[in-house]
Amino acid sequence: MDSPTPTSQTLRPGLLLSAMFLAVTLPACGASAEAPQDAAAEQPGATPEGDGDAEGSAAGEDSSDAEDSAAGEDSSDAEDSAAGEDSADAEDSSDAEGSTAGEEPEPEAEPAELPGGGDTLFPDRRFLAAYGAPGIPALGVLGEGTPQEAAERVKFYAEQYQEHSEEPVQPAFEIITSIAITEPGVDGNYTNALDPELIEPWVDLAAEEDIYVVLDLQPGHASFLDQAQQYEEFLAQPHVGLALDPEWRLSEGQ
Repeated sequence: MDSPTPTSQTLRPGLLLSAMFLAVTLPACGASAEAPQDAAAEQPGATPEGDGDAEGSAAGEDSSDAEDSAAGEDSSDAEDSAAGEDSADAEDSSDAEGSTAGEEPEPEAEPAELPGGGDTLFPDRRFLAAYGAPGIPALGVLGEGTPQEAAERVKFYAEQYQEHSEEPVQPAFEIITSIAITEPGVDGNYTNALDPELIEPWVDLAAEEDIYVVLDLQPGHASFLDQAQQYEEFLAQPHVGLALDPEWRLSEGQ
């Protein structure tokens, strides 16, 4: 005889109550376990721990990148500036060296051309000179007339003499610019030096007429150098030379 299938009425009352309690409490436990996580997600100011770490990491990386970038730019600027200064200094130095190295020494001045051509007096020419002191006829033909008359006269004689000379004959004035005298004179040197203004017209005309000029010194008790320096402005010109008369260089007591 088959036994009847148990029904709810035949189960023990305790087991039934236990099953009902589990059915009620299990959903409730699941809801309460999920609630804190959902609540934390729904709160406006709350940040999940994982998200906070990510944001902190991102902020740290951004800050580090910014600092590194700024440091890199400052370093790059400093290097560029230093490189630019070094380059500028190098260029300036190169320019200075190039300027110094590229400059060619100035050529030496060519010697001034003398009357009749060339830059040396001898041996390729012969001089024919009118001699004397301006305004003093007793000392020579230069004292007998004007500078222009003396120029015409000396050029005439140079032409006459040329047919007897193999070298070119150069006309000249030999002007006695200091004259030895028997009295001490103003300076006590037994010589009389002519005023340069008296000689200047003769020197100027000689340059125009291609005539050479010799300034003749008779120093007495003075020195040749002291007297020559009085006529330095004339001696600096290429057509003017200097003659020294040693026989008129007197010793003390002469």
